Amino acid sequence: MPLPQPDSRFCRIDASKVAELSKMWKTHSYEPSNEYGMKASNKMMQTRGKGFRHEKTKRKRGGYRGGKLDFQIRSQKFDEATGSFI
Repeated sequence: MPLPQPDSRFCRIDASKVAELSKMWKTHSYEPSNEYGMKASNKMMQTRGKGFRHEKTKRKRGGYRGGKLDFQIRSQKFDEATGSFI
């Protein structure tokens, strides 16, 4: 990484490598994998502001009755050297 110019501000991220990330994060949609997740998402979407934390904690306390849990990993690793997802 080249040394920054004295007039430029410090930034750890190379802006030229972020184009692919910004495409991926353009929409903030959530696609639940089961009916339980869909119900929880719909309920939490209606909650705004100060009550959100309270409602979230209530949902976490409640027993999960939605069927089999899915432990599939859906994260994507970003390779900074190439600027793309692995």
